Amino acid sequence: MDETRLSGNHPAWVWMRGQLADRRALMRPPSGRLVCHLAGLDLAPATVGAPISILEWLGGLSEAGWRQTLAQQASRLAEGGLLMLADWGPTSLQALAARLGPELSRQSGLANWRAQRVDMHDLGDGLVAAGLAEPVMESETLVLTYKAPDRLVDDLLALGVLGATGAGPGGPELRQALRAALTDQSGLSLSFEAVFGHAWRVPGRKPKRDPGDPMPLEFRRRT
Repeated sequence: MDETRLSGNHPAWVWMRGQLADRRALMRPPSGRLVCHLAGLDLAPATVGAPISILEWLGGLSEAGWRQTLAQQASRLAEGGLLMLADWGPTSLQALAARLGPELSRQSGLANWRAQRVDMHDLGDGLVAAGLAEPVMESETLVLTYKAPDRLVDDLLALGVLGATGAGPGGPELRQALRAALTDQSGLSLSFEAVFGHAWRVPGRKPKRDPGDPMPLEFRRRT
């Protein structure tokens, strides 16, 4: 089993790992056979011909970078293997960005972090371009609520959202500006778009390199 470990032990990532585990427990390949033996989350070094690969944080790469990563992981899958991915989508923290305003969002690194998120439809196209089949993409909303601005800022630091520009978000001046922008808000919360996707390496199927290419249909006489 080839898995890329999800980042850290923050509760948001623990939740996302749980969502992946739930999906894997009921995953059915194109053959229809239930893959119940893949329900565990045990990790092992990367191996060639692995039956499953899990990726995350693709949105932190350039478009060429995450597409190359998908292609590399897909090429390492055995026939019948499964590739799953999880990341935060581009609508994450939309309300927070509006609350802070363009300048503070830029200074804190929030604007850059949001710009790095990848739309789930583009990720789905990337799975197909990597030669995989039966792609499925979906999203859920995760809302975290806080009682104090400092706790919210601490979580953004822990999740790697702040500091994407190297601006030193833990510094007292910037932290004070964030706290001031959030203090008068009632019901402090963060809303994340959680993106999940998977696709299969189908035995004997020729990769469809261009998502825009038509899918051929074959008709056979019923016997």
